[in-house]
Amino acid sequence: MRTIVVPTIIVGFLLIAGCVSIPALLNAPQDANEVLKAIPSRQIQYSAAIRENSKYNVPYNLLIIGAGAVSIAAAIFSHGAAKGNIIAGAGLGAGVLALGYSATDRPGKSSALSAGILHLSCLRKRLIEAQVSDSSVASNFLGQVNGLSETLVKAEQVLAKHTAAETGYNDLKSLTLTSESILASALGEKTAQSQINDLSVDAFLNIDNQVTIALQDKLLKFADTTTALQAGSGSTQVNASTLTASNLAPGQAQANQPAETLANAKDELNDALLGVSKNPVFVNKQYTKAVVGIPGCETSK
Repeated sequence: MRTIVVPTIIVGFLLIAGCVSIPALLNAPQDANEVLKAIPSRQIQYSAAIRENSKYNVPYNLLIIGAGAVSIAAAIFSHGAAKGNIIAGAGLGAGVLALGYSATDRPGKSSALSAGILHLSCLRKRLIEAQVSDSSVASNFLGQVNGLSETLVKAEQVLAKHTAAETGYNDLKSLTLTSESILASALGEKTAQSQINDLSVDAFLNIDNQVTIALQDKLLKFADTTTALQAGSGSTQVNASTLTASNLAPGQAQANQPAETLANAKDELNDALLGVSKNPVFVNKQYTKAVVGIPGCETSK
């Protein structure tokens, strides 16, 4: 029996105890652009680990088949004590192989690596969607949001110096209400943009950490290691109606006639409003969609 069990155990453990790992991250990405560059190479490393992990399956299966064949042959051709010893030895060898293979949890490791590839693909997709093809559009958006905020302050100051009975007052008042709503949404988009770098780096490192843990310990399933993203920086809401006159340029000239003053304020506010509301970043909600979608990539199927 020893002639069957010992070689089977030795060869089996040499086959199934090989350590499958991925290279450590020497330089973690620091922003969204670096994450985009790091994803493809990390996915290649995951794929290589899957191939390394899978190469033990065929030898393991051959050993199990061999042990089964020896057991059947012994039952047919052997007699007496030798028959029982051979069958027992083959069964023990196969049992040790199965136990050792189970301990390495190779199927679980391959699943974790495959999930990691899919999760990184999800993250890459979200970051590409958040990119603006023309960088000047994104830059202009930030300036347009600031411009709308300042122009809204001026319009509200004009309203404060006039009454509803004057021509143009109600039109300007209505436009300021619309502008406040647009500004609130635009500020949310601006805040989202500031969060993308931190969120993308955190998501990348969390996904990679989940894969690493799954390779080290079969008791930790990939989904069990998922953690929630903390929002990057807290959302800073600015109520345009609370902005003060300190934002105004000193010595602003006032029109002589009330109607003309109200009309000029309306035209200026309308121009600022159109700049923000027609900007592709605002229209497509590119940054807020990314902020909402990135954390989900850690658990996407």
